[in-house]
Amino acid sequence: MLQMPSLQPVWRVGCLLPQASPKEIQAELAAMGAVELGGYWRRVDPGYLGSLLELLIKWWVWLHLIIARGDPLDQRLPAT
Repeated sequence: MLQMPSLQPVWRVGCLLPQASPKEIQAELAAMGAVELGGYWRRVDPGYLGSLLELLIKWWVWLHLIIARGDPLDQRLPAT
């Protein structure tokens, strides 16, 4: 879960934490293209997202073909 700062500006580790509501912070993070992974917000490079999407499609097609042929799912994985 995203830990929200107090409503008063506070100095920590040399930076000023913003004074904003949790909804405002989440809206700004979403507008920046950030995603929450394991309770932490991360921004993913747009170029990497294309590569990731291509990889996921390749694996989905492989899985679909395995299931359609009735092969066991524990057969050898495709090379990436």
